[in-house]
Amino acid sequence: MVEDSAYCINVLQQSSAVQSAIKKVDQLILEHHIRTCVTKAIKKDSGEEVIKEILEVFSKR
Repeated sequence: MVEDSAYCINVLQQSSAVQSAIKKVDQLILEHHIRTCVTKAIKKDSGEEVIKEILEVFSKR
């Protein structure tokens, strides 16, 4: 769109839509991770480690 000299507002709207879609994917991945990997780790008494991993990921955002 930028290379085609599209109207700036249209480019911003598309960018916002892409960011929203990526955020939704991130939420789905996180939910799956919590329901599977984190749950298993907590049952194996290594929950602190996976919680630390998640917090590290979100601290870099």
